[in-house]
Amino acid sequence: MEEKKIIKSKHAGIDLSSTKIMPIARYIRGKTVSDALAFLHFNEKKASGIIYHIVKSAIANGVSNLKIDSQDLYVKDVVVGPGKSRKWRRYRGKGSMNPILRRTSNVTVVLDVKENK
Repeated sequence: MEEKKIIKSKHAGIDLSSTKIMPIARYIRGKTVSDALAFLHFNEKKASGIIYHIVKSAIANGVSNLKIDSQDLYVKDVVVGPGKSRKWRRYRGKGSMNPILRRTSNVTVVLDVKENK
């Protein structure tokens, strides 16, 4: 029985909120790798550039480690989750302050080989 290998790449601590990354991740989920890269390359959101590099890294992992042709791959899943929040404070009048959370996120891209039927 052949064991199925997982092709993935992840990036942790991205200086962008996960709510800003999720719409881009939802759009490329299920697309072929070439379609996903074309969309990410021409989209102007900051999240697109970040996910573009993660997808390229996952493709390189599949090609070099498992000897899989990159044209046979598709984006099986994109997992976006919250990372650590950097806590800052802004000082206000009368000795008080407002807390500020600088949110980060973790992104994992999982690729798979599409089945030709």
